Amino acid sequence: MRNLHVLLLPSWYPTRELPLNGIFFKEQAESLVQLGLKVGVLYPDLRSLRQLNTRSLRENHYQISRAEENGVIVYRQAAWNIPAKLAKGRYQTFLTRQLYSRYVREVGEPDVLHVHGALWAGIAAMDLKRRYKLPYVITEHSSAFARGLLSRYETHTARAVFSHAAASVAVSNAFAQLLRAQLGIEDIEVIPNMVDTDFFSCKERTKKAEGPFIFLTVAFLTPNKGIDVLLKAFAAKFRGNPEVRLEIGGDGKQRAELERLSRHLGISNQVTFLGKLNRFEVREAMCRSSVFVLPSHYETFGVVLIEAMSTGTPVISTRSGGPEEIVNEDSGLLVEPNNVVALSQAMRSVTQRKFDNKRIREYVVSTYSKNVVPVRLLNIYLRAMERNVV
Repeated sequence: MRNLHVLLLPSWYPTRELPLNGIFFKEQAESLVQLGLKVGVLYPDLRSLRQLNTRSLRENHYQISRAEENGVIVYRQAAWNIPAKLAKGRYQTFLTRQLYSRYVREVGEPDVLHVHGALWAGIAAMDLKRRYKLPYVITEHSSAFARGLLSRYETHTARAVFSHAAASVAVSNAFAQLLRAQLGIEDIEVIPNMVDTDFFSCKERTKKAEGPFIFLTVAFLTPNKGIDVLLKAFAAKFRGNPEVRLEIGGDGKQRAELERLSRHLGISNQVTFLGKLNRFEVREAMCRSSVFVLPSHYETFGVVLIEAMSTGTPVISTRSGGPEEIVNEDSGLLVEPNNVVALSQAMRSVTQRKFDNKRIREYVVSTYSKNVVPVRLLNIYLRAMERNVV
């Protein structure tokens, strides 16, 4: 059998301006190339209209670019977003159709589509299936389903995307159950996200034994991430203790509010806001930290957890959906979301416990690495092609 040709339609993907946007889609695509598949990506790169001016319009005027990125053939179209939700699906479909026509002329026809996110790339996938009889696999990642953020129209659209898919995937069992309940789709397989264990690896743990105990979190600073709960929990057990510190990586609309909260709690001299980090800086922070903390209210999976654990870092996470399937007794602790007391007690507990960093990493390599996840994806692509009922 010739090499399987897979074409990815991600709802978000890395760009020059946003290199970490959907980085796990990019790494997954590259892992499929290493498995021997032919892999392409179509991505309408939609910019906010707030950025629109004469100069930006010259730079982004709906032009299509092609690049080969670590073996993945990526077609992007520089475009501008539209605010009307009812038109977004049609707009995404129009742009994707243009990209697909050029892709087929220059690269060839794919065997199967893999769409990441029903909104809005899923609508484009339905269009390509109808026009070209192409089967598609849908993997959903968005926490908007659990957080009640979707309109009736968006829920109806997502239901249609799933119902026309040859195969459906969720990234955790809890998320699969939620999607079954909300969308009425029974046949949803669970395939976790992948981590680049070669990259997220510490040549040595750089935390010095005599140095402070460092808690680390890395997240978009938005209400769902629960960083305010983390600050309160830290203050409850460690305020005034110079031997314990908290580092917060990432940026977002809550940053100023969280900085004010740290001052109000009297821990600002123990808390460092690291700001926006690139991947090398994230890895460096993980390798010098003692414990990684993810205090989210809801997570469909929790990629940052497996990144931290890949470096051998133990973790504390909330039982927020996906993390329950990642964290075990050898790698860390789980607590209920939005519970300051429970989180503070867990943080105190881990300062008195010795974890096996090597064992934590080995677990991630055997479960979430490019040696495991891409093989499962290949199998689902083959089944989708067999089912291909239009």
